[in-house]
Amino acid sequence: MTEERIETVKSIYDEVYGRIMQVYDVFKDYYGEDMVDCTCPTLESIIQWVEGRESTTRSRLIEHLLGYLRQEGYSDAALIYVRWPKVRITNEYDKYVDITELFARVIVDREGKIKRRFDLTRTEYNAIQWTSGYVHSHVPSFNPAGTNPPGFNRPCTGSGPINATISTLQHSPTNEIWGLFVYELDKYVTVESIAGTPHFRMANIGSRSSYINLNQNFPVDFIRDYTFYVRSGRYDGIRHKELTEFVKYFLGKKCMKFSYSNGCWGLGETFLEFWIRVSNCFIEWYNQMYREKKLRCSLEDLKKANIIKEYLVAENKVYSLDYQNVMQSTQRAEGHDMFMFKGKMLKLHITDVGSEDSVTRSILIDRDVCRAILTKVFKLINSTYGREEGTGEAQGESTSPSQSCYFI
Repeated sequence: MTEERIETVKSIYDEVYGRIMQVYDVFKDYYGEDMVDCTCPTLESIIQWVEGRESTTRSRLIEHLLGYLRQEGYSDAALIYVRWPKVRITNEYDKYVDITELFARVIVDREGKIKRRFDLTRTEYNAIQWTSGYVHSHVPSFNPAGTNPPGFNRPCTGSGPINATISTLQHSPTNEIWGLFVYELDKYVTVESIAGTPHFRMANIGSRSSYINLNQNFPVDFIRDYTFYVRSGRYDGIRHKELTEFVKYFLGKKCMKFSYSNGCWGLGETFLEFWIRVSNCFIEWYNQMYREKKLRCSLEDLKKANIIKEYLVAENKVYSLDYQNVMQSTQRAEGHDMFMFKGKMLKLHITDVGSEDSVTRSILIDRDVCRAILTKVFKLINSTYGREEGTGEAQGESTSPSQSCYFI
């Protein structure tokens, strides 16, 4: 191909895609070439297509080239993708959640204008986020049991400054405004704005999941006392007095691990360790009380009353019994085609799923019952032993209960 013909092809390419490629350069300069991609055909691919074709006039070449581009699925706009391998999303209360493989999609037309806003999706989730349907706090949730994995979805931008930038890019785009946009987009994906009423608050991750989140740190006083459940009939067959006797029985075993900080006693082991320990002790206490005919309710009665339940325990995680159904849905979604990036089809991946062989079925007291018992234990311990300087032995005198008792 002659130099003149190559220059003609270059000028045609610039007419069609030059402004889009200028915008793409702004993205590459900010994020790095490895983290962005564009659906524009490359100049090299166009030159290769033209090479060897019959010589023709410039107008005919433009006509043929545009026909070729339409045939190949290219249009007068292009998609620019941005990849974040890992993002920490933080809100005004300094709470955060880490997500992985987040992607943004921005549509740019031949004039360098942004079309619509932008979209977000992910190609990787951990199991809790997946079963919760969580993409990003400002993206609507999805149904993890659906037939197709979540694709790109338009997030809520609230009243943030990125809205004004997008508005400018829809009418008067410049490289400087695009530079402002890529900066604001990079900041936007790291924020959950409570004031902006997110679609899906990070605090709700796991609330509808079959996984039980044990990585929580919150005041025990925030948990309802188990007398609430007694009054509501939750403990049908076991009276409040009998549960109080169990708490004393459990403390008498001296198997619970405590920590001491800021004048009050807290849990000196993980919640899962305590949960299993108190559950085993409860079954032991129940069997003894049942043999002595001090309790009339059967194990089936306890299950029906949701005092005890069957769970699956594996690798410091607890699963409800619908875990197998969740596993089947995640297995169907695993490896699903998502979209092309850097010439490669990205596949959906869900981490921390585990396998059916790695879990064991266990009978535990209900999680809320466990928390209520833990509340009762700490109120009793701190009212009796809580003081400015704690020791491992009883002090004899009682003090007022601590107002904030934490377990970690």
